[in-house]
Amino acid sequence: MTAGIQIHQLNISYEKSRCCQQVVKNAEFSIQAGTTMALVGETGCGKSTIGKAMIGLLPKQAKILSGEIHFNGENILKYSEKEWLEIRESKISIIFQEPMTALNPVISIGKQIEEAVGRKRYPQKKERKRRVIELLEEVGIHNAQEKQKYYPHQISGGQRQRVVIAMALAKNPELLIADEPTTALDISVQNQILQLLKKLQQKYHMSILLITHDFAVVKDMAENMAVMLDGEILELGKTKEILKNPQSNYTKKLLSCIPRIDQSVRRLG
Repeated sequence: MTAGIQIHQLNISYEKSRCCQQVVKNAEFSIQAGTTMALVGETGCGKSTIGKAMIGLLPKQAKILSGEIHFNGENILKYSEKEWLEIRESKISIIFQEPMTALNPVISIGKQIEEAVGRKRYPQKKERKRRVIELLEEVGIHNAQEKQKYYPHQISGGQRQRVVIAMALAKNPELLIADEPTTALDISVQNQILQLLKKLQQKYHMSILLITHDFAVVKDMAENMAVMLDGEILELGKTKEILKNPQSNYTKKLLSCIPRIDQSVRRLG
């Protein structure tokens, strides 16, 4: 059963050389079960910080000043590290921008996916191996039986991102956080990965938080969106409505830089 997630008045700062810089200011939005919310904005606007807060992976210098994140009816910001581990093992997964940073270069991709599958859900090694092959095939890795033996450097960037997606799916998450999942890929591979995420979302009935700076992918991927600038959400609502009739000057400025957004998005369909 999928669950929604609600962010209430979230404020986060980073401690830097005896001073604090607030990077998230009164953020508030919700993601309904089985839908996609896009957080859109320039690099450094705070969108990735929100994503990391939602899965308990903020760096040590980050401090949550106030706010709540409700998931399954509980404020997960109050969780202990043990409770966060349980959440990450079965409820919330994340895909990072650069797959090579998420993969161990000296361990085969099959072994890494097997670790993500876990002994708790699949206690028998044979079962875990079978699930690894299923996941590789599910994310479009052909000849999975052989490819599972490969190391990250032996496969393409697009295939590495598919492996990272397989690792995220291994936990059967209710919420998938995709942090710039296609930025490091060329345009044709980007489209393939985005369509794969949509397909998998429908199959697993996941909620998705899509963190991106690219308006050209938002219309096709997300029912709702939030536009961020300097830690603040300037605009929040239905994607179609915001793209058609933006209210903030910042959103208007960003959209004006993409005069053919409809044509760009159509090629993703």
